[in-house]
Amino acid sequence: MKSQFKHSDGAFHAMILLSCIAILTIDYLTPHGVSEWIMYIFVLLCSFNSAYKKFPFYVTLITTAFVFIGYLLSSGGIPPGWALLNRFLGIVVIWLIVKISYDRQMFEEKLEESIRILNFHNEHTPLAAIEFNDKYQIVKWSGNAERMFGWKAEEVLGKAVGEFQWVYEEDLEIVTGISSEMFNNSNTSNVITNRNYCKDGSVITCEWYNSAFVDSSGKMISVYSLVHNISDRKQAELQLKKYSEKLKEMNRTKDKFFSIIAHDLRSPFQGLLGYSQILREEYNSLSEDEKIHIINSIQELSGNTFRLLDNLLQWSRLQTKKIVFKPEEFNLLEELYPTITALEYLAKNKGINLNYVIDGSISLVADKNMLNLIVRNLISNSVKFTEPGGEINLSVEKYDDYVQVSIKDTGVGIEENKFNDLFNIGQNISTKGTAGEGGSGLGLVLCKEMVEKHNGKIWVESEIGKGSRFCFTMQVDGNFISDNHDGME
Repeated sequence: MKSQFKHSDGAFHAMILLSCIAILTIDYLTPHGVSEWIMYIFVLLCSFNSAYKKFPFYVTLITTAFVFIGYLLSSGGIPPGWALLNRFLGIVVIWLIVKISYDRQMFEEKLEESIRILNFHNEHTPLAAIEFNDKYQIVKWSGNAERMFGWKAEEVLGKAVGEFQWVYEEDLEIVTGISSEMFNNSNTSNVITNRNYCKDGSVITCEWYNSAFVDSSGKMISVYSLVHNISDRKQAELQLKKYSEKLKEMNRTKDKFFSIIAHDLRSPFQGLLGYSQILREEYNSLSEDEKIHIINSIQELSGNTFRLLDNLLQWSRLQTKKIVFKPEEFNLLEELYPTITALEYLAKNKGINLNYVIDGSISLVADKNMLNLIVRNLISNSVKFTEPGGEINLSVEKYDDYVQVSIKDTGVGIEENKFNDLFNIGQNISTKGTAGEGGSGLGLVLCKEMVEKHNGKIWVESEIGKGSRFCFTMQVDGNFISDNHDGME
């Protein structure tokens, strides 16, 4: 386009130069009267050029006027020199007028081309282009804005932002604040992120690149915005954050796992090795009471270590989704009776009474092994933190579609700020029992995961010095969450 302008400009100047020479010398080269006819032809050529180049019509009129005046002067007895001068001045004026008109036309064509290119980019950019006037009325709404938000240009042009539901309510304050700053000329260029409604009622997250045009007095004339729909990016960020949290949880799980192996599992074996060494090396010098005490300690350590290993095995199988999840219908009392009876012996050895009240008519659909493990861990935990002479009560309440199992003790109690951490694998809050019993804290974590696999809930109610009450629920009809069986054998 630029080379075309240069070429046209050169042709135009050549035409003007040749015409000027012809007009100045025509009287000496042609008979009287012919020069005027040639000048008329020149006027016609100018008119044709004017029409072809789209020049203003007044160029042709001025050219005709000067030629006509020249004709009158040359034919009215005025010396030829004056006529020649008149023609020369006429040619100069005509040249200047035509030149100015030509330059103006070239400028207008370039301006139109620039506007066309700008509009092309606005319509073909992946961003939506929107312009607001000083009253925040929409004066430009590109095709991408139509596709992004759903409204046609004719539906929104001339409307202020508040005249239709476009900005998400919770983000309205942010948008209003930024708009006010731009109106007051304190923030003429900014990037904000907010949510917007579409015509169909859906919500998208947009990134707005705003710039304000102000006049010489500082008054805002318009705001031009390029809008990018970043809903997919936001979704990806949320997903990435979710995966990041999951990875952190996995790292905490791994750290806890190694902590259990390195400390909680190692310590009982140290006790077993110590007691067995005493029996081997000092057996003959020990009294019967000392031997019985050592044997009882070995039995207690072995039992605790077995339970820890069992919990560790069950938990690791849950994490790797290798555990067999086999829900079936059964009578609750008949299923829990052997587990409770075995735990009565554990409680009795510490001087604690274990009581239970279960309606013999209650049946539910659940995994028997998981239910027994949950009850066993919760009762063992109550035994651990209850002083000799204390009491543990197990009760079951049946509601419309679920049962609630409660295990209440008269133990030492738990601080309220530790309630949530009890069921979190990443929190190491394991403490010694009332008789110095150790623990890993893994049992409660295991209970929570197994309860949740039954679409149930588990929680604790406790007060320091007054004991604790652990409760969990299970669906009666086996209405489990949809992903319970994912990865199960």
